[in-house]
Amino acid sequence: MPAKLRAQLLRLYQRLIPLLAPLTRLDLRGTWRLLRVLGIIHNALWVGAPKVRARGTMHGYVTELYPANHHDRMTYVFGHYYETDV
Repeated sequence: MPAKLRAQLLRLYQRLIPLLAPLTRLDLRGTWRLLRVLGIIHNALWVGAPKVRARGTMHGYVTELYPANHHDRMTYVFGHYYETDV
């Protein structure tokens, strides 16, 4: 994928995630499928993404996350590191 296209998609996703966050944090069925269709879970698009700050829904602390890391990105999107059942 060309670097210019990847940078444009990354900027789009960084604007899209705050809009999707309330939906993903409700743990609705099919949310993971929606993220996969939108391409948010693809690692190649997030290489070189700047770190972000997010508040965890379980503990309320603000943490610095690196969206290039899959686990940090899912924490940023869903608001928690572990599944809610854990």
